[in-house]
Amino acid sequence: MQAQDHYQVTVATFDKYAKQYQDKYLEFAPHTQTYESLLYYLTEHSRLLDISCGPGNISRFLVAKEPRLTVFGIDLAPQMIALAKQNVPSGHFEVSAGLADVVNGVSQFVAMVA
Repeated sequence: MQAQDHYQVTVATFDKYAKQYQDKYLEFAPHTQTYESLLYYLTEHSRLLDISCGPGNISRFLVAKEPRLTVFGIDLAPQMIALAKQNVPSGHFEVSAGLADVVNGVSQFVAMVA
């Protein structure tokens, strides 16, 4: 199987199981200590890039703690993006091939999470 085929299978799988992924990880408590630590470095005016944002679980947690945080999320799977938009209505989420699509604007972000 070629690399492109693996890529397409991976994206299709995450797209197909986006809801199940959300159900398992949206409130995934083991990582909240890490997210809390990140909040220490963010301010109400910070801009955050959420790479492979999935259903927006990290963004959702951070925005709940700091509502004025600006979040921009990217993911390969359209269904993940649809869920992220529902879970973090104040964020901006879009399907993107990855960091290369936003590399020119990376300096505008205070932090990146994945």
